[in-house]
Amino acid sequence: MEKELDLWITTEDNPFSPFTQYERWLEYDVKNKHMTCDRVAKRAYLSDANLTEYENDRLVMMAMEDVVEHDFDVDSETGKVIKWYFCTPESTKAW
Repeated sequence: MEKELDLWITTEDNPFSPFTQYERWLEYDVKNKHMTCDRVAKRAYLSDANLTEYENDRLVMMAMEDVVEHDFDVDSETGKVIKWYFCTPESTKAW
């Protein structure tokens, strides 16, 4: 059995953890129009019928890599470019 890897992406401006403060993290993400979950979902073509759980997880990972590599937002108030990065429950970011 494969070990499940706790990994997700978040924007550098989001002060909440998607692991321990998911509701607050998601609220901030949507309020600021980052729409991280939607971005990943649009890129990961998941299938219950044809793919294994491992294969679906790999598609999610590839989708997250694509967002981190290619997407960015611009803060409408400051003009600052906001990027995504990978995070884990053990990330050093102080949540």
